[in-house]
Amino acid sequence: MNLPQLAYLLGTVLAVAAAALAFKLRARLWLSKAKHPSLSGHSRIARQVAGLVPYYEYGDAQLFRSDDAPAEVAERRREGFLRLAALYGARFAETARLTAEAEAAISDLQFVATYRVPFQYTRFVRRHLQGGTFLCASAGVT
Repeated sequence: MNLPQLAYLLGTVLAVAAAALAFKLRARLWLSKAKHPSLSGHSRIARQVAGLVPYYEYGDAQLFRSDDAPAEVAERRREGFLRLAALYGARFAETARLTAEAEAAISDLQFVATYRVPFQYTRFVRRHLQGGTFLCASAGVT
């Protein structure tokens, strides 16, 4: 094979490769345009952006003052929450125990336990207030 034939063959191969690449890029562009314009339509990009957002949670000092409430209001909130947690701990101990046992096997319970309160408050609420899913009896709406 002489040099002009080799150059012609190489040019043909490059032209076919460029056409295939252009076809793939065009299809990818159509797919991107068909998706929702927000990040919800682009899951990989959304995960990358979410990785850039730092995680934070409120400490015990800021937890009940996250809306810049006065100190006395924050203290009343803390006392009320701890009273509620004690009441739930005493009144609903069995349902909390059963829910904790079942949570490992039931994905819906894991989802609810993870997302039932905003993430900034999750650790504190989980430590003090165990939610329950099971009940012993019901009557009407009670």
